[in-house]
Amino acid sequence: MSDLAAPIRRLLRKLPEARPQDRGRLRAALARIARLPAEERAAGISRVERLLAASIAGRRLRAAAGCPELRYPPELPITAFREEIVAAIRRHRVVIVCGETGSGKSTQLPKFCLEAGRGTEGLIGHTQPRRIAAQAVARRIAEELGEELGRTVGFKIRFHEQTSPETRIKVMTDGILLAEAAGDRSLSAYDTLIVDEAHERSLNIDFLLGYLRLLLKRRRDLKAVITSATLDAEAFAAAFAGAPVVRVAGRTFPVEVRYAPPEPGPGEEEPTPVEQAVAAVRRVASGGEPGDVLVFLPTEQDIREAAAALAAERLPRLRVLPLFARLSAEEQHRVFRPAPGRKVVLATNVAETSLTIPGIRFVVDTGLARIPRYLPRTRTTAMPVVPVSRGSAVQRAGRCARYPGEQGRVIVYPVPVKENGEPNYAPYGGSKLEVAVCDRSWQAFRERQGAILDFAAEQEVINQTHSEADTAMLQAMREGQGEIWQRITDALVRGDASARPQLIRQVDSRTVIVYEPPFGLSEESPYQFEGISLWHGTLRGKLKELQQLRDELGLDWAVRYPAAQGDEEKDDEIAYRWLDVERPDDIGLSLIFAVHPQLATYDAEHGLRLGVPSDGSYVSSSATWHRERPDYAGYRLESYTEHIVGMRRIFEGNPISRIPVADGRLRRRLAWVGRRFADQTGDWRVPAELLERAVRLSLALHDVGKLSADWQRFAVEYQKAIGEGEPPFRAAHTYYERDNPIHEAAQKKVRRYKPSTHASESASASARLLYEALEGRTCPGLYRAAFAAIARHHSPGLDEAKPYRLHPRAGETVAEALTAVGESDWSAWARWLRSGEEAPNVRRHLPEAQPEGDWARWFQYF
Repeated sequence: MSDLAAPIRRLLRKLPEARPQDRGRLRAALARIARLPAEERAAGISRVERLLAASIAGRRLRAAAGCPELRYPPELPITAFREEIVAAIRRHRVVIVCGETGSGKSTQLPKFCLEAGRGTEGLIGHTQPRRIAAQAVARRIAEELGEELGRTVGFKIRFHEQTSPETRIKVMTDGILLAEAAGDRSLSAYDTLIVDEAHERSLNIDFLLGYLRLLLKRRRDLKAVITSATLDAEAFAAAFAGAPVVRVAGRTFPVEVRYAPPEPGPGEEEPTPVEQAVAAVRRVASGGEPGDVLVFLPTEQDIREAAAALAAERLPRLRVLPLFARLSAEEQHRVFRPAPGRKVVLATNVAETSLTIPGIRFVVDTGLARIPRYLPRTRTTAMPVVPVSRGSAVQRAGRCARYPGEQGRVIVYPVPVKENGEPNYAPYGGSKLEVAVCDRSWQAFRERQGAILDFAAEQEVINQTHSEADTAMLQAMREGQGEIWQRITDALVRGDASARPQLIRQVDSRTVIVYEPPFGLSEESPYQFEGISLWHGTLRGKLKELQQLRDELGLDWAVRYPAAQGDEEKDDEIAYRWLDVERPDDIGLSLIFAVHPQLATYDAEHGLRLGVPSDGSYVSSSATWHRERPDYAGYRLESYTEHIVGMRRIFEGNPISRIPVADGRLRRRLAWVGRRFADQTGDWRVPAELLERAVRLSLALHDVGKLSADWQRFAVEYQKAIGEGEPPFRAAHTYYERDNPIHEAAQKKVRRYKPSTHASESASASARLLYEALEGRTCPGLYRAAFAAIARHHSPGLDEAKPYRLHPRAGETVAEALTAVGESDWSAWARWLRSGEEAPNVRRHLPEAQPEGDWARWFQYF
C-alpha cells in the first residue's frame, strides 16, 4: 500500500466538513488521484488539500455569520400560521402550503425556512414562474429584512444575477433551476427548495415536481416546500409520501365575480377584447367607487391599443401604466408606486402570480393570454392567443382585494364559441378530461354570478373543477410516462449526456428560415419551410449585426416573426402577419424567425451564416416529411478493412472520399479541440496525438460487432441468396440496392440470422483495447468518451449489449483495420480484443453520471 493512500483516506474523512456543493467535486478528484501511479499523486493531493481547506473555512464562516432579524408583517394572513409552518418544516421533509392569493406565501415562506434553521448548509432556492415575479419577490423580502438586494436575499434570472457569498435565499425562475440541475444533478448548492405557484402546470413546473420526488429519495438532507392557491392539496400530499398540508385561510377581503358577456348593439359587430376591457374601465371610472384597476390583456399590442383608447377617452385623474415582460426593471417598478388619481395597470399574464400591486380593487380579465402551444400537424410550437385556464382565472381574481377594507370585483368574459356552437377551449380540449375540466370551470363561474368568493369558496371551485386533472397529472408523474419524461430521467438522473443537448434544444432554441415573407396578411405558413435550429442566445447576439447590415444595404427589414391570425384549429382559416424584430427581447415572442435572404448565406462547408451580405440566391426550401434516401443509401459488398479505410478518408479529407460534405471537417475540428486540451495544465492536459488516436481507434473499432460469428453468417447467407456466393473476407456491408426485388426477398429470407444490434457489442469487445491504447488509467474521461462513441454510434440511448461471440479470424481483421487507420505497430493492440461475452456490461464503461469536468462539455460539443 502506498504511503500516499493514508492522506487520501484522511481527506475523504474530512469531506463532510466541506460545503455540500463542493463535496462531489472533491470526492471525484480524490478518486482520480487514487488511480494514478504513486509517484504522481503528491501534487494532486496537495491541490485537493487546499481546495478542501477553503471549502471548510467558507462553510464555517457562513455558519458563524448567522441571519438578520426576521420580521413578519402582521397584516398578512400567513403570519398567523408562522409557528405551525415553521414546526412542519423542522419535522418533515416536504410541506404543502395551500394558501390563497394574497396570503403572503411568496414573501414569507423563505423567512419561515430561515427561522426553521434552513439556509445554513446550502441555499434556500425559491422558484417563480416569471422573471418579473422573481425580481419583485426578492426585492420585497430584502426590504422586509432591511437589507440591500444581493446580500442575504438574491435573485437569478436569464441574463441577470444578483447574489453574493452571503446569500441564503436565492429567488429564481423555474427554468434557471432546471438548467442548474442539468449541470449538478443533486442540486447540491441547496438545502431547501420552495416551488411556488405549482398550479401553473407549465412544462418546467411538471419537470421540477417529478424531479423533486426523485431527488428527495437520494438526498436525505434536502427539504421542500410546495405552494399554490389552486392545487388539490391532498392529492399532492399523497404524491409526496403523505406530506403535511397547511391551509392558510384568513383573507377577510372578499371578491365579487361579475360574469360579463359582450352585448353588441343592433347592427353592431361583437366588440373585441380590447374594446370590452376599455368599456369595463369606463364603467369603473364612472361608478364613483375608489380604487385602482388591473386589466389582463393577451399581448403587448393589445396593451398599446388599450392605452391609446383610454387616452382618447380623456377620463379624469386616470393614469395608465403598462406591465409586460420586456419592460425594463425601472418601468416595471412604476406600477408599485402610489399615483395621484386612479391607476390603471394594463398587464399581460406576468401579473398573474406572486405580484401584489398596491391599491388594486378592480380586476378586468379578458380571459386571454399568449400561451405556447404544440401543433402536431407541423410538429412545431406556436404562441397563439387563447383562453386561460381555470387556475389562472382564480389567480387573476386574487390580484384585487389584497388590503384591509377592499372588496374586489372581477369581470369574467365568456369562452369563445366554435361554428358548431360548442365552446372553444383551445389550447385545451385535446382529451375528454381537459374538455370536462373546462366545462366544469366555466359552469362554476356562471353559477357564482355576483357571489362573494372567500377562501373556502375558492377551494370549493377548485375541488369541483380540477381534482380529476391534478390526479391524472400526478399519476403520470408517478409512472414517468412519455418520451419527455424518459429524456428528463436520462439527462438528470442517469447523467446521459446525449439527452441534455436534445432537451436544451427543445426548450431553448429558435427555428430560423431564410425567406422573404409577403406584405400584410398571408395564408402561406412559415412552418412549411426547412428551418435551422439555433440557440436563442445566438440569434439575440446576431441581431445588432443583422440590423446594421440591413441599414448599410438599404433593406426594409432584417429579422421578422409571424403572428398567427384566425382559428388555429382550422388550417384553411389561418393567416400570418409578419412583424419586425426590433430588440433582442423580441426573440422571446416566437419560436420561428425569418432572416432576409440578403443577410445570410449557406454552404455545405460552413452551414448557415448570419450577417454575411449575399445576392439573396439562397432561400429555405420547402420541408418534406418523407425524404428520399440519398443515392449512396444503397450498399456495395465491402470488407471490414475497406469500410474502415473509407471512414479514414472521410476523416482525413481524402479527395476521393465518397462523402465530400464531411470531407476533412472532422479532422479540422478535432485539431482545434486538441489544441485547447494541449494548452491545459494538470489533470486536463491531454497530448493532441492522444486525442486524435481516440478518434482513429473509434473509427477502426466502431463496427467490430459485425465481426461476430452470427453477423458473418448472415453476410454469407445473404450473398448466397442474391446469387453472389460467399465473400472471400469478413464483410462490413453486403451488396444491397433499394428497389431491387431480389435483394428485398433475400433480406426477408435470411433476416433470422442477422443480430439486431452490433454497436454496444463493438464497444464491449473493444473495451480493454481502448483502455490500454488510450492510457485509461491516467485519462479515464477520454477512454469513456471513446467507448460511448462506439457504443452509441447508432442510438444515443443504447446502454445494453447482447451476448456475442466473435468470428475466429476477427483478431487478424481488427489488426488490419488498426494498421489502416494508424501506425503499423497498432496491430499488436488487437491482442486485447475480447472474443466473446455471455453477459456484457456496457453501462460500467459509459461516462459517469457527471462526466469528469471539462470532458462533459467537450464530449457534448464534439
